[in-house]
Amino acid sequence: MDKILDIHNLSLLIEDKEVLRSFSLSIGRGEMHVLLGPNGVGKSTLSKVLFSHPTYTAYEGSIYFCGEDIGRQSPDQCAQKGLFLGFQQPPEIPGISVEKYLKALCSLTKKIPLKERKAFLENLLNQFGFDRSLFARNVNEGFSGGEKKRFEMMQLSILQPKCVVLDEIDSGVDIDNRKVITEALLNMRDKERSFLIISHNLEVVRQLSPDYIHVMKEGSIVQSGDNSILSGIEEKGFQE
Repeated sequence: MDKILDIHNLSLLIEDKEVLRSFSLSIGRGEMHVLLGPNGVGKSTLSKVLFSHPTYTAYEGSIYFCGEDIGRQSPDQCAQKGLFLGFQQPPEIPGISVEKYLKALCSLTKKIPLKERKAFLENLLNQFGFDRSLFARNVNEGFSGGEKKRFEMMQLSILQPKCVVLDEIDSGVDIDNRKVITEALLNMRDKERSFLIISHNLEVVRQLSPDYIHVMKEGSIVQSGDNSILSGIEEKGFQE
């Protein structure tokens, strides 16, 4: 298997509590993995550790991305290598307009010719249910939960990263916005791009039909399978 993201024996203590416990997961090129589990088992912590969040640097284990050890690299270095993190609660960025921000992303990718940039961004607005007034707003300021998540999908569409890590894609999102997000993710799936998606919404997971579903408890994976394990979770919850 051509591994894109390889996490091996990751352990993390926070205030003497073991939040991650010998956590291991390998994601191959073009694979979509979903991570499920009750609150407080380390799912969101894992996403932050992958991007070297300053609060979570004292850990054991290894993290490899495309064969390179990224365990001690900065978030911007990880992003430049093609790793994307979608936040459970995307932060507001006062003073930075959406138009300026999106144009900066286009410049980073170097895949969108300057003369095509305006039409490209306007097409994204339509695709994700925004009008041109979005350009004048500051990034995520005053955005609803659904707007924040749809805006993340716009960023993904521009950056086209190698591996996408999305923390709680359904957090604060109504059914209409979930549909837009799910369709966007399905459209982004290909043989090259990999996904690690953290979610609580079993219907969203079922619609995505990932290659692998993992259940996390007490800091490690306790069950793995495909969509067939969802019926058991619906019936019994995450209890063994």
